[in-house]
Amino acid sequence: MRSSQSSNNFNKYINIFFDKDIFKFITSKDKAYKSINKRDKKEVGAFKDKARQDLNTLLKKKGIPLSWQEPICSTIWNPACIVPIYDGIHIEVGDEVVTIEKNMGTDKKYLLKTEKKNSEKKYNIVVSRNVTKKDFIDFINTHWEFLSGLQKTLNLPKDPPIRTSKTLHAIDVIGMRDFKRKSFEEIATEMFDYVSNTENINPTEKKRLLKTFSSGDNVRKNVYERFKTGFLNDSIFVPKNNLKKK
Repeated sequence: MRSSQSSNNFNKYINIFFDKDIFKFITSKDKAYKSINKRDKKEVGAFKDKARQDLNTLLKKKGIPLSWQEPICSTIWNPACIVPIYDGIHIEVGDEVVTIEKNMGTDKKYLLKTEKKNSEKKYNIVVSRNVTKKDFIDFINTHWEFLSGLQKTLNLPKDPPIRTSKTLHAIDVIGMRDFKRKSFEEIATEMFDYVSNTENINPTEKKRLLKTFSSGDNVRKNVYERFKTGFLNDSIFVPKNNLKKK
C-alpha cells in the first residue's frame, strides 16, 4: 500500500532536483566526480565529504531540510531515484543515512550498507524541519517495521524500564540495614516518621509509603528483599545471604 508520505517525498524530490541552484550543484559535482580515480578510495571519500559539506551549506541557504542531503548526493555517485524515508526526518546508523530507492511499482526499498549494521549499536532519528506531532507519529507508524527489524539487526540490548517509585527510600532502607545494622522494626519506625512529617509527597504516594513502612515485616519483604534480589541484584551492596530476617 502506497503511503501519502512516499508520494509526497517523490514529488518533493522532483521539485528539489530541478531547482536551478540544486541542479547546477548536481551537474557540477557530477562532472567533477567523473574525472576522479574511482579506485582511489581516499580520493573518492574526500570528494564525497566535500560534496556533502557544500550541499549542506546550499540546503541551509535555501531552507531545504537536511534529510535531503544524501538523496541529492546519491544522484551524483550512484544515479538512482533516492528519497529520504520521510521529509524532514531521517534515520542515521553511524555516519550513514538510511534512504529509500524509488522504483516503478515498488513503494519502498530501504538502503543501508551491511557493514554498518554489524558495527553500530545505536541509531539516531534526526529531525531537520519543523514537524508536527502528527508527522512524528506518522513517521514511526510508517517505518516501524523497518525500525523494529533494524533494532534486531543491530542487536540492541533489551533494557526494560524500572517501574518503581520507591528507589530513594529503598537505598535509605538498605543503607540502614547493611551499614548501620539496624533492625527492620527500627527502620520501619524511622521511615514511617520521616514520611509522616514530609509535606511535599503526593497524597496517594504518601498513603502507599506509610503502608509500606507500617511494620518491619513489610519493610523486609516489600522494600529490602525486593530491591536486593531484583533491582540491585548485581550491585555493590551486601550479597543476598544477608536477607535473613532479624
